[in-house]
Amino acid sequence: MIGINSIENSFKRIAGCFAYKNDLSLERVERSVCKIKFHFECDAPDGVLRKLCSGGVGMDMVSNVIISEEIAYGCSGIATAMLANGLAETPLIACGSEEIQKKFLPRMVEEPLMAAYCVTESIAGSDVAGTKTRCEKKGDEYIINGSKMWITNAGHANW
Repeated sequence: MIGINSIENSFKRIAGCFAYKNDLSLERVERSVCKIKFHFECDAPDGVLRKLCSGGVGMDMVSNVIISEEIAYGCSGIATAMLANGLAETPLIACGSEEIQKKFLPRMVEEPLMAAYCVTESIAGSDVAGTKTRCEKKGDEYIINGSKMWITNAGHANW
């Protein structure tokens, strides 16, 4: 086991308190994701948990794992839903133009955005190398051909 520093320990405490306070146990998963999202946005001062989970405080990957683990102790499904924004942000950070990054990344931290993440296909599963969905630019538009299933946050995402 690796040791954690005082900042990482603070992240752990905030996320653990959130999971405990909102009873994110498997028996309580029937709660609406929207209700959980509301608590996620409002419970911590200045939306700090939302900012932590979306990398808005400049945290490293170890801190991200610590937060994910604490939320998942309550419920791994809710942890996945809450932390899916990081999955949406990573391609923007790695491959997005400066214009796209300026348009979307600040909103991921400052606004209550919940991203959907669409990887799984009926044939390829979550093997991204085997996916068949393709995107083609035609003039000023992009045409997406393919299908996805089991889309994380699909029913609740606003981005």
